[in-house]
Amino acid sequence: MCMMESLIKTEPLYNISYAKESPGIYFDYISDIHTTAANWEIAIYSNVSIYQAHYLQIKNFQIETLGLCNEATESFSNECSFLCLKKKFYTSDICSLFKTTSEKVLTEFEFETNKLVQIVEEQDHSIHKRDVANSIKEMIYTLFGSIKIDDVYKFYSNIRTMLKNGQKSQNLAESKLIITPANTNDAIMINKPSIDATTEIQNNIRQICRFILSEREEFSDENIKIILENKILNLKLIYNQYALEILKIIQILHSAMFGKLHPLVISSNQLLDKIKLIKLNLSPDLNIPVKLDVSGMSELYRIMQTTIVKSNDLIIFINTIPLVLSNMYKLYNVLPNPVYLENNRFMFIQPRFKFIAITIDQEYFINLSENDVSLCTDTNRFKICKNRLAKRVVTSNECEINLISYSDITELADFCKIKYTSFKHGIFHKLMSSNSWIFTVTNQNVILTCFNKDSITEVLTGSGILSLSEQCSAISGGYRMIPFRTIYSELKSDFIPTMNLTKYIHNVNTIKEYVSPNS
Repeated sequence: MCMMESLIKTEPLYNISYAKESPGIYFDYISDIHTTAANWEIAIYSNVSIYQAHYLQIKNFQIETLGLCNEATESFSNECSFLCLKKKFYTSDICSLFKTTSEKVLTEFEFETNKLVQIVEEQDHSIHKRDVANSIKEMIYTLFGSIKIDDVYKFYSNIRTMLKNGQKSQNLAESKLIITPANTNDAIMINKPSIDATTEIQNNIRQICRFILSEREEFSDENIKIILENKILNLKLIYNQYALEILKIIQILHSAMFGKLHPLVISSNQLLDKIKLIKLNLSPDLNIPVKLDVSGMSELYRIMQTTIVKSNDLIIFINTIPLVLSNMYKLYNVLPNPVYLENNRFMFIQPRFKFIAITIDQEYFINLSENDVSLCTDTNRFKICKNRLAKRVVTSNECEINLISYSDITELADFCKIKYTSFKHGIFHKLMSSNSWIFTVTNQNVILTCFNKDSITEVLTGSGILSLSEQCSAISGGYRMIPFRTIYSELKSDFIPTMNLTKYIHNVNTIKEYVSPNS
């Protein structure tokens, strides 16, 4: 590997370096990659019928409380004492306040529920499937994501069977599938004593009746006021809890719209337990792509893909986790890097592949297109790319592989396409993972402008690399180089073959064919 020799190091805001060798090609290191040939799925189900049940419970709470009011105010004749009538009318006023307040709360309750329904209906893509076992035509909706209907039906059949048998979870190792309930099934359970209060209501009725009939003045109006205001408070607390849970579900659905699983569905610790279970069932050549700790689960939320489907009262979050093969590759963007000859003429090696990846031990390699790389998933440590046919390095005649694997190639022309070009102005090419540009020029000025500093002019000659800090920009010829904000290691593993391409040409004047280095 050829190291870059730094010629200008007086200004830390930029750096210009030149290669000791001129190989005519440059391997721009992008990242390490693992390939994946298998997935494991975690299906997390949630019973959404509970929302309608909660609404009905709250509605019943209101009806029972209003019934309490009616019984307390209408069961006595108008012939009772003045104090009795006074308390009766006071009770009626408080009950009217409860009725008005409770109706407002229920309206807000319905509004929150409708927001959830609207999100679901906007994403509604209906698929039909007949449940043979029950002879019931069941509507299956894919709310977010894409999945085969047969796979969806498989999930529903398993979950229905589980619930029927009283099971909550299943680990189907042979199918690479785990089924587990969502946190939402427990999280949205409203405090039952505040709703199921029949005994409390009956006791309150008797207390209010005693209050109205009491001839004692010291049995103040505050008694009945406290009873009914507590009812209003209970109702508001129930509504606030429900609204909070609806908000959580909306957050979950919004995350799923971008193919991501929200931690509210399953916590980091719960997910970690499932991943450790998966790890126990993996073959030796497959691995989980993240660390097996809570920080790794945070990354897993980001990289796994989530599809949501709904049928009747069940919503299922189907989370696909890529399993990576053990071989680690280094991924390079292969660039032509023209070498100056004379009289504005240059030569370079024409890459056959846009991207190439080679294992750390240099035993295997794979070729990737720009589209292949764009479909890779980024983790904090490497990219995860779709598995492709790996070829052995020792049997390869590919130019790029021979340049990486061997320090020099005696018969370069047997493996590589050597091209020639001519241009008057320099060429600059941005490296993908750093604020650096490889350049090839004859003799050309570059103007560097850094924040709060005067512009600096440097002279570039031949081939090299211009690196800029985030505070600087540069102009040279028709090129403007503007860095971007990035966090990357200074130990960037670019590769430059240790050879001089010009030794493969003997007479420049005999060159007849000139092409663009970008062709």
